[in-house]
Amino acid sequence: MAENTLIEVLYYSLMLVSFYYFTKPNKASLLFGNIIFCIGTTFYYYYYGAYTASFLHLLIAFYISTIFLLDKRSISIDPISKTIAISLFIVAISYLSYNVITDILPIIATIFMRIGEASKKENNVRIGYLLGTSLYVVYCQVLGLTAGMIVSTVCIGFIAYPYALSMHKRYKARQLAMSETNIY
Repeated sequence: MAENTLIEVLYYSLMLVSFYYFTKPNKASLLFGNIIFCIGTTFYYYYYGAYTASFLHLLIAFYISTIFLLDKRSISIDPISKTIAISLFIVAISYLSYNVITDILPIIATIFMRIGEASKKENNVRIGYLLGTSLYVVYCQVLGLTAGMIVSTVCIGFIAYPYALSMHKRYKARQLAMSETNIY
């Protein structure tokens, strides 16, 4: 019992750190937050026997670390090449670790998230994360992983809030531009 508590406290601690970075307005912070998130969930899912999700998160941590470092050095890789490379890894990991029908949920979630990350725009990254994380809520519910479900639900809020703010600012800017053009 104490071992479960330790795992969940560690998991929650890493998630809090990642949530902090999810609220930042730039892509680098989103990626860094996701690296921390993936490391925490790798161990969490592995401990509870959700091996497909665990191995996918380990792969994603390496993948996002690579993107993060390439972005920092201003090295650009074609988004299609990135998507093809990660898709091949997802297929390989899925083939090796797929066990039950619910394992399809983290696979689809991973695909949504990687499509979002292929974009240069923060909001596209957030949309991919929102779609993928929503599938993880269902996955954790099915497996009975309460901490994972809670963290995924809270994560949706931390990703959605900055997205909603940016959409509101865009809407306000559009309204202002329209009102200025209607002045005679």
